[in-house]
Amino acid sequence: LFFNDTATTQIYTRSIVGSVRCVQETASIIIILCYDLTLSKCLPSWVYLYTALSIFLYQTLDAIDGKQARRTKSSSPLGQLFDHGCDALVASWLAFLNAQTYRLGNSYFALEILFYLLVPFFLTTWEEFHVHTLRTGVCGIGVTEGQLGVIAMLLATGILGTQIWNNYTMFILGAPTLLGEAIFTVTLINSVLVKSKNPIKALLMVVPSMLIVCFSFFWVRTEFYAKYPALVFITVSIQLFLITAKMIISTVTHIPVHWFQYEVFILLLPLFNMFLHLPDMIVFLCTFTLTFYVTARFVVGAITQLLSLIHISEPTRPLYISYAVFCLKKK
Repeated sequence: LFFNDTATTQIYTRSIVGSVRCVQETASIIIILCYDLTLSKCLPSWVYLYTALSIFLYQTLDAIDGKQARRTKSSSPLGQLFDHGCDALVASWLAFLNAQTYRLGNSYFALEILFYLLVPFFLTTWEEFHVHTLRTGVCGIGVTEGQLGVIAMLLATGILGTQIWNNYTMFILGAPTLLGEAIFTVTLINSVLVKSKNPIKALLMVVPSMLIVCFSFFWVRTEFYAKYPALVFITVSIQLFLITAKMIISTVTHIPVHWFQYEVFILLLPLFNMFLHLPDMIVFLCTFTLTFYVTARFVVGAITQLLSLIHISEPTRPLYISYAVFCLKKK
């Protein structure tokens, strides 16, 4: 390694590995979007096989990265921030892959799959904030098994074709998964309510994610979702990623997330459009642009502040997570 400073080395290592993991998964999503915006088409076999390979590489790099950090005793809140931030983004992509592979189209269940995967991910970080223990599974089944399941699903689809997924096979495989997610979610909530000093305050931190779940269903009733469910799916995914990223920073800095997050109300634009009667495409472009802007602003601001920790560059102006970075410095 070219850096003598341990913090500098860790930042570069985590950021490079995390970037590779995110880029390869994002590339898979972009390829799928080029073929299908309706979540209902049969894609070429090589797309499913390439995506399965991408998830395998992501999982392998994630495991190697964590094992190396533990072996060299270089684990830290900064490393956790990079690692879990990448995981939060990739988790939404895994939900997207499930929805497309099953060809759920513009049904309610397409968005429900996203919530079944992303909300428990948010709650694990929420539990860690209050209990100081990161739970990655229940009854011996966790993140790794879920990723292997998605890989198996994509390999089977690439080899046998999408015709293997019908109502019967999806019920056989989906019912146990949904049951497991439900048990996991209840376990997380119960753990926090029992061990938290202030259960009401703890529950208020979950409000933003629940609002995203509620507000997103305003889109299901639009003609735009009927035509392009994939684009709405991606927009809601970015919203959930943003809320989860804030929860991750809250966990590593021990600063509670405020229950009011204005970004989630961007998803209410279809409701206001009932009075404005603008084209759905315009409403979606406004929603996506605002969502992408606030997310990019948050991510760039966080990276700028984190780089200032190791004096690679100093921020040109104070950002709203400066106190969080101060807490990281104290660690």
